[in-house]
Amino acid sequence: MFEELTSTIEFQMSLLLFVALGGYLLATRIHQSAVIGEILVGLVVGPSILGLITYTDFIDGLAGLGSIILLFVIGFEFEVRDIANWKYCVIALVGVVVPWIGGYLCAMLFGMDFYSAIFIGTALTATSIAITANVLREMGKLHQPFAKAIIGAAVIDDVLSLIVLSVCQDLSATGELAVSGILFMIIKAFGFVIVGALVGAKFIPKLLNWMDGTRIVRKFPEFVFIFAMMIAFFYAMCAEAVGISAIVGAFL
Repeated sequence: MFEELTSTIEFQMSLLLFVALGGYLLATRIHQSAVIGEILVGLVVGPSILGLITYTDFIDGLAGLGSIILLFVIGFEFEVRDIANWKYCVIALVGVVVPWIGGYLCAMLFGMDFYSAIFIGTALTATSIAITANVLREMGKLHQPFAKAIIGAAVIDDVLSLIVLSVCQDLSATGELAVSGILFMIIKAFGFVIVGALVGAKFIPKLLNWMDGTRIVRKFPEFVFIFAMMIAFFYAMCAEAVGISAIVGAFL
């Protein structure tokens, strides 16, 4: 009976929210970001220690939804010119190349084979834009130049990491690079980022402003919010379709 109760979505959801509140309290006590407190408490109640919460499809989906909504909200704080900067491209490139090569060399030093070493280097190129953005938001630093550099580089880094992963997959599968396939993927990924950012900057705000004055919005004010969330999840879906992270699409 108890096991059936603890496995229900209702119990998992209520426990997750309770744990999240505990994370906030812990973070306040240790004078750290709420993200740190949530991660620490999550480790305790998760499968690693107590096992009160198991990593089910529901938890995975909930985490994805939370990340998408978080980056969607943070995207309101930025404009296209805030991330369209060649300096951020350089930062992102260094942030991918250095961990990739460093991870590869370290793995080779530990006696791993070439393909394993390449994949370890690839794993080290990944960034966590959601955690970074949330910490910067809590600190009230999102509008600082260094924050724009971090977020802008992280968006570009996600695309570059996709390219690195594709290269590794080709090498492990065939031992050769499919140049045409990689070029197509690069065009597709950067094309989505550019087109998505331009459409989001030029047309969607005008559409939302127009909707604000319509009769249906005056009667149902939540209509604009629902429409905005629809756009966020549509962008997230398109981002995953081209192979990049859904949260990058929501951010755009």
